[in-house]
Amino acid sequence: MIVVDRIRKACGARSSSPRPSFTTRRWSFLTQPLDGLDANAAVGFKALIQTLAREGKTIVYSSHILDVVERVCHRVIIIDKGRLLLDGKPDELVAAHHSGTLEKLFTQLTGGEELERRAEDFAKTFRA
Repeated sequence: MIVVDRIRKACGARSSSPRPSFTTRRWSFLTQPLDGLDANAAVGFKALIQTLAREGKTIVYSSHILDVVERVCHRVIIIDKGRLLLDGKPDELVAAHHSGTLEKLFTQLTGGEELERRAEDFAKTFRA
């Protein structure tokens, strides 16, 4: 596909360069696009998707790396167990829920706070 080749070339044509899950001239669907990229390729890819978005291309970006999502996406949809929880601009959602970051907001909404407590308990086992 031509768009895939263009994205690969823009990111340095590395074998680990991101590949869209599905793409057309007007939009792309990307699933975990930064997986396996080195730091320079990731920076280049983030710049590329921001450029494409400014040019009017719609990009559906599915990722668990929420700090990146918060920086590069104009709209965020949070889904948990098949249920739509939130839909809006990342900065507005974070401010409305007083969460500080999108990652903390996601954790609050999906019950991840329990995982943080477990991690703290586990960390205690490393202390002398």
